[in-house]
Amino acid sequence: MNPVDISIIVPVYNAEKQLEKCIASILSQTLKTIEVIAVDDGSTDNSNNICGKFKEEDARFKLITQKNSGKPFAVNKGYLVAKGEYVLILDSDDYIEPDLCKTALAIAKEQNVDIVNYNYFYQQNGRSEKRSTPFPKNNVLSKNDFLSLLKKDSHASKLLWFTWTNLIKKELLDKNNIRHDENLRVGVDSTFNLLCYLNANGIYAIEDAFYHYVNNPLSITQRHFKPNLTKHLLNQFKSKLDIYRHYGLTDREYTVDFSRYYIEHSLFFILVNELNHPDGYQLKRIKALRNNEMYQYCFRFYKASGNIPIRLRLVIFCFKNKIYFPIKPLLKF
Repeated sequence: MNPVDISIIVPVYNAEKQLEKCIASILSQTLKTIEVIAVDDGSTDNSNNICGKFKEEDARFKLITQKNSGKPFAVNKGYLVAKGEYVLILDSDDYIEPDLCKTALAIAKEQNVDIVNYNYFYQQNGRSEKRSTPFPKNNVLSKNDFLSLLKKDSHASKLLWFTWTNLIKKELLDKNNIRHDENLRVGVDSTFNLLCYLNANGIYAIEDAFYHYVNNPLSITQRHFKPNLTKHLLNQFKSKLDIYRHYGLTDREYTVDFSRYYIEHSLFFILVNELNHPDGYQLKRIKALRNNEMYQYCFRFYKASGNIPIRLRLVIFCFKNKIYFPIKPLLKF
């Protein structure tokens, strides 16, 4: 049997509508020395049967089944059996171009880097738009290069988002004990990516778009209530803050950018979530939110970016200054 160059891990949960297209795109890769590790996270639809069919048809396909535990557990369980020199993590409702593995592997070897980063297509309502990752292209980026990017609106540019835009050398993960944080339920990719980028021996980004991200209407950014969203974001805040402190990322440029994410991005979704709470929008919960440690910390360092919409700017102003009554009409406007 050929050695495995790339292990492709696919966490699966109730993905029957898109799963066949996802897996077919992987098994159609022009690079044949790959393995596919699908981890069924307790699906209640036909996902497990779909995976079983592929397992019977292709020896490179492995299926692991676990009780529903969440994406971090599924990815980590897949990682335990991965045999590839490199790792690629895909979402089960997305798909990839046929030459992704072949091209990314060749570049990783040629440039001698731990991470190859590539662009992607954003698909929604039948439309596809090519989008670029924020990394400078066609140059080997050092840790210092990454730190410079981290200071400059990294959250607005989505620098830390999307694990699936990276081919990652497994040695990087093993040497630094980098895994998906099993204590997190949101923002798992950003803490994982942050640790990868901080420890990588070179990052090389290319212009090619190889990944098709299919917008999921059940994401946290959509207007329906998410139980424990504030708690989950607070956990992510603590985890990411620990990483910043561990690596000495305490200069004001880092803390300003760090705080912007939780104020200009997460705050809006938390407040909209409260607007859709089954018990109705309650002022006592908004006051408790303002007084929790995440926003006590972030408003110490926050400096508004120049391109946020006026409505969000007003919401932030009212929330920061504990002027609570205008917030609800501003959100509903």
